[in-house]
Amino acid sequence: MRVGRLIAALSPPVIALAVILSFGTGRVDHESMRPTLESGDTVVFDRLLPAQRGDVVVVADPSDWSTTSDANLVKRVIAVGGDRVVCCEVGTLRLLVNGEPVDEDYVFDAERPGGSIPFDLTVPDSSLWLVGDNRAASHDSRTELSSEGGGAVPRSAVLGVVRFVVPG
Repeated sequence: MRVGRLIAALSPPVIALAVILSFGTGRVDHESMRPTLESGDTVVFDRLLPAQRGDVVVVADPSDWSTTSDANLVKRVIAVGGDRVVCCEVGTLRLLVNGEPVDEDYVFDAERPGGSIPFDLTVPDSSLWLVGDNRAASHDSRTELSSEGGGAVPRSAVLGVVRFVVPG
């Protein structure tokens, strides 16, 4: 009976600690995710769930994409390991993932949703291909095509998946 009471007494602090360790926060300091995220917004990210296509993630700057040292970046997952990504579909200029057009109603520039950089690549295993929603203002996988992995970011660089946004 005493053990049951002890567990019941410890449960709220243990739950609170688990929540604190499972989530992180970050501040958006760039326009690369407009209109989804604005500079000054705070994001709350989940450290436990794996990133999937379409998720917005916080990543440790993979290879000095930012001008700030030790920066964390916020980008959208367009493709995962094994996916083929092509820019762009003839006529609509949308991105293609595994031959299927990606509907991206969140893209800032609706006239050129895939961006202006042509590419055709397969994302390496255990990697993600990341792009900002404001394609014209985003330094991302597209701008790193000539780097090792074709601009893909290792999953190990992901700090978490954005779950909540607090407007700035």
